[in-house]
Amino acid sequence: MKGVQSLSEDCPAASEERGTIGAEKAAFPAFVCKISDFMMRYWLKIVNFATNYIDMKAYGLLFLAQLSLLTACGGKNTFTLEGKLEGLTTDTLFLYYITPEYRFDTLVAKQGKIELTLRPDTLSIFRLLLDNGERIPIIVEKGKKATVKGNNRLFVLKGEGENNLLGEMLYALKKREVANLPVKAAVDTFIRSHPRSYANVCLIDEFYAHDSAPDYKHIVELIESLSGNVQDTRYLSDLLAKAKESEKREKAYVDLLREPDSNGKYIDFHTLRDRYVLLSFWASWDRQSVEEQDSLASVIQELRKEKFTAVSVSLDLDRKAWTDAIGQRDTVQWKQVCDFKGWKGNLAAQVGLSTLPTHFLLDKTRRIVDRHIAREAIVRKVRELTKQDKENETQRKRLLRNR
Repeated sequence: MKGVQSLSEDCPAASEERGTIGAEKAAFPAFVCKISDFMMRYWLKIVNFATNYIDMKAYGLLFLAQLSLLTACGGKNTFTLEGKLEGLTTDTLFLYYITPEYRFDTLVAKQGKIELTLRPDTLSIFRLLLDNGERIPIIVEKGKKATVKGNNRLFVLKGEGENNLLGEMLYALKKREVANLPVKAAVDTFIRSHPRSYANVCLIDEFYAHDSAPDYKHIVELIESLSGNVQDTRYLSDLLAKAKESEKREKAYVDLLREPDSNGKYIDFHTLRDRYVLLSFWASWDRQSVEEQDSLASVIQELRKEKFTAVSVSLDLDRKAWTDAIGQRDTVQWKQVCDFKGWKGNLAAQVGLSTLPTHFLLDKTRRIVDRHIAREAIVRKVRELTKQDKENETQRKRLLRNR
């Protein structure tokens, strides 16, 4: 610092006593003096800036190192699903979780592109519901990745861990199906050969639980052949309980009907007394169900003069999704109810519901006279029952007259 001061003091431009110096010779020393004055005035600021710049660079490198570490650690706790599905008619797909809890979520798949990152607390399983009713089972594991490619009818699932095993099995079963070879025998063999695999949850759900008339005895045998951890998943625990109680439900009576409609008003058997009742089970997230509800209008219209009432029972969990769905369709001709408990709902539990869409026809005593009755058969069955009732009433009156 002292050297800088002496240079400033000896500067010709700063001292009039030094005499006259030519312009050409004075130019360089004057320039040097100005630099000296600038450095004197801002020297500490320059030093501080340089020091801070070095510190900032060091902190930046430290931040990047920490970020890399966090990213690496985050990868161990996340699950990613990527892929591309052709032929989708909507950008919004539904995720229906069946383990460890029942709930819905949505996935935006613009132009069929699948990108999903989750941070699961524990192993989870969901069905990716496509717009045409197809379901793709996905097992969510920490630190694993999975891909799904194809279209909304034929897809290939690949991945790490359980999804790798599940994807290979689903692909093999699809090939057998195309070749008209037995599928369930192969499913049974896989399940019994891999008792510790969570892929079995998806296989039992897909190939057994959703049959129109599930073989609950066989379902119990399959579940009980699995390891304890797999049996303890929420979905299989509930399915096992349902299967073991199936015989009680086969008594074919619905004991209690008390369900809220979209206005919060409760519908019960008292309001439906002396009528045949059709319980039509559906959900707004199931495309086939929605189409079936649309087609039900013609049945209601044809039976409008009969002692007949239809009650559509939704398995929706989200109130807005349900009200939006019934508001967009010609379903005001009959009763719409939902308790927002999904497969655990009151009526679903009483009839042992296992598939969607489906219909249960009750007589005037609440007895189930037809399970999983086809829509085309509803009109014929109701008229047969009505005719039988009239014949019984005629016979009753004849007996009374003959007494």
